[in-house]
Amino acid sequence: MDTPSQEIIAASNATEDLKDALGRAIQIKRLNALDRMRLFEIVGADNVRNDYYLGYATLAFQVVKIDGENIPRPNSKIALEGLVQRLGDDGITAVAEAMKATASETDSIALVKNAPSTPN
Repeated sequence: MDTPSQEIIAASNATEDLKDALGRAIQIKRLNALDRMRLFEIVGADNVRNDYYLGYATLAFQVVKIDGENIPRPNSKIALEGLVQRLGDDGITAVAEAMKATASETDSIALVKNAPSTPN
């Protein structure tokens, strides 16, 4: 049995494998607070307020592998935009669908936990 600290570390390193419409194997790692902070720095103040730009950037920033090739986290706006271009619509859509599925599960669990009939 893992300790609470080991469980936190394992959860922060967890990845998810998915396929896009082109058949590419894409692996993603959910962003933590530090990842999001670094992403905001890369995209800049103006683009943080641009929902469409930030949405694409957030999806791409989660990608850690494409077809088994390790993808380093982008450290510049140009590198981030290059990754978005490499993923294209099919890759971005696959990552978005994976996030949507996880969000739906999380929302469902939260609804049950926060329901008036659920004991505290």
